[in-house]
Amino acid sequence: MKTIKYLFVVLSMWYSTEQMLLGQELVPLFEMSLYFEDALGNRDTLEIGYDPRASHDTLLAEFGEFPIEQPFDSILDVRAIHGDTFHDDTTFASKRIISDAENCSSCECNGAGLDFIFVHAKYLPILITYDSSLLNSTYCHNNTIIAQSMEVRLIENWWEAPLFHCMSITDEILEEFEDFYADPVCCISKAFEVQGQGWVDIPGYVILYRQGFYCQTLVDVEEVSHRVLKFYPNPTSGRLNIEGLEENQVYDIAVYNMGGQCVYAQRSVEDHFVTLSDQLPTGIYVVHITVGDKAVISRIVKF
Repeated sequence: MKTIKYLFVVLSMWYSTEQMLLGQELVPLFEMSLYFEDALGNRDTLEIGYDPRASHDTLLAEFGEFPIEQPFDSILDVRAIHGDTFHDDTTFASKRIISDAENCSSCECNGAGLDFIFVHAKYLPILITYDSSLLNSTYCHNNTIIAQSMEVRLIENWWEAPLFHCMSITDEILEEFEDFYADPVCCISKAFEVQGQGWVDIPGYVILYRQGFYCQTLVDVEEVSHRVLKFYPNPTSGRLNIEGLEENQVYDIAVYNMGGQCVYAQRSVEDHFVTLSDQLPTGIYVVHITVGDKAVISRIVKF
């Protein structure tokens, strides 16, 4: 029996190696495409994503990450690097970047690392488009952001940082990099060789896959059964009334703090009010109500 198990392991390892040698790519846990278009209609594409098997400092061919040794195109070129290679002088960027992610079977979400995107464009502004429904398909992606400043990662209340975009609430971002060209120190950049220009500081973004509902509070409240829900009083000391539900309408409710932690949850609720614990700290919270196949997300303040 031991011999059979040993042979099975050896054959499995051989098969995996053969697959890699044959050039078959691994499918990431999550991936999406970003499309870039400059003011003259020139276009470029970048593939991003994450997977527990990916690396934080090495481009892996099995994920389709291939280093580009040629200089950036002088007109439009978009490339990405892994976070841990940001300060390396010899870093080669790629058109596809798959971030490493925490492999945690007991976790609700796989915490992904950070990667950097760099955009060299002669003709601004740049229009970035993508399918935001991929980010809204799960709670784990709802707060995915790209930011020109590392403050979004360094400060505790990341939503107070400047120069970031919530990717889940829009399908496009129009970028002119005004802050970078006014004061390059403010923003993320890295020196790369550009065709005909030598080494140039190219502006960029850090991309962070965050969980939670903060970004959804920046858009208008959706309708439920053709009615708009209202929450009052807001700010509240604890009791929160819900206006707009039909009589005897049952709903599910969850309340999250700004760190994405669920602090209150109840299913099949009939009362048109909820009472938050006195033990909850004062601050901003996100209320998520589901009625059938529709949802409402709103921000409240507890004092």
